Amino acid sequence: MSTLCYIIYGGKMRNIIGKNIEYFRKKFKYTKKKIAEILLVDPSLITYYEQGKRIPTVGKLNKIAEIFEIPVEWLMMENAENIQFAARSMGKETPAEAKEILAFQNMVVNFVNLLSKTGMPDYQYKGPQYPNKTPDKTIVEDVKKLLGIDDIVYYNTLKESLQSQFNVYMFEIPFKNENISGMTFYLDQVFCIFINKGHTIQRRLFSLAHELGHILFHIHNESYIVSRRSSTDPSEKEANEFAHLFLISEKKLKRLINKQKLHIFKK
Repeated sequence: MSTLCYIIYGGKMRNIIGKNIEYFRKKFKYTKKKIAEILLVDPSLITYYEQGKRIPTVGKLNKIAEIFEIPVEWLMMENAENIQFAARSMGKETPAEAKEILAFQNMVVNFVNLLSKTGMPDYQYKGPQYPNKTPDKTIVEDVKKLLGIDDIVYYNTLKESLQSQFNVYMFEIPFKNENISGMTFYLDQVFCIFINKGHTIQRRLFSLAHELGHILFHIHNESYIVSRRSSTDPSEKEANEFAHLFLISEKKLKRLINKQKLHIFKK
């Protein structure tokens, strides 16, 4: 190992790297034996890495980051577990989901850093929030009025209104995990919504309204919520209730059907 590498990894940094290797290994459900098999080393070496008794070479460190599918910088970051800034995730994450969530979090961190450097005076969230309240028709009407949205909500209209009126930033990306319909992140007073582009536009519309419900009622500190296609969590149920009220009321739906305005109903 070169003198430069020794300087980089010396002292405190060696313990930080070891702690982070252990943290991400356990988070993504890897055994020491599995990591060792991929690296073509003895499992005892992984133990020495995690205990800070041995130093991974630059090549080995990059390979470990590839295994976890994370930036190599995260293995050298103090308190790397805080990347999951006060995370709240609905339901138990699989290792594959955890990796995808971390990738999206990294995008959010970089995006928010970029926003802060642009010099824009007004890029943070400027919509309402309703802590300790539950979805009802009055709140729905107020939110629609603030967004400038009519009774019937269209997907593109909702996307544009959330950006222009509330400064909510939205990303449509095909998710690797089909059972996740959306994610909402909150960092430095910026909300970022990720919607699964692999779903139908009808499903994406409901998911976007659902994520708006999380913003209004559930996320008030730096955190994130992962929304699954089915969940019994109370917060998920509330977000679903908001989406149902927000998109079209039962009364309005019956009126459309009775008047046989099926072209509107289809939309």
